[in-house]
Amino acid sequence: MNQNQMFSNLPKEEFIDHSIYDKAGDVSYGAGVLTIDLGKFGTYVINKQSPNKQIWLSSPTSGPKRLDY
Repeated sequence: MNQNQMFSNLPKEEFIDHSIYDKAGDVSYGAGVLTIDLGKFGTYVINKQSPNKQIWLSSPTSGPKRLDY
């Protein structure tokens, strides 16, 4: 058996590192606010502020940002 045959016989999931995935992740949307919870990687919040013509983004890595549109 050569190397290609050996790898083709393995289930595809053998090649996936499941440790990078966090089962605690969640996405929710309500009252115009999108919340993306990535577990140990933090929570992102995106909110449209129509009166100010801005989109607000809260990131665990860069902090809060306000983007004009």
